[in-house]
Amino acid sequence: MLATAYGYLDGGGHRVSGWPIAIFVGGLVVPFASRGRKTLVVQLRKGKFKWRPQLAVDKKTRELYATIQHELLLACKAVGIRTSEV
Repeated sequence: MLATAYGYLDGGGHRVSGWPIAIFVGGLVVPFASRGRKTLVVQLRKGKFKWRPQLAVDKKTRELYATIQHELLLACKAVGIRTSEV
């Protein structure tokens, strides 16, 4: 992506894009944004069902996903399905 910025390609003028830097910064931020996500594992006779909520950056959405996951966990436990949090 940075080849045109360093002049490795032949041609006229070179245009420098901000996308490589944005992708790099995004790659650094994603692991920190994904902290705190838990995987809900429901074990059935035919196998396991794993549910991990989508990656959410804002606090409101993360809390909503955590609430939904907790309610799903309580519902599974109420009907006797074995569950474990990973």
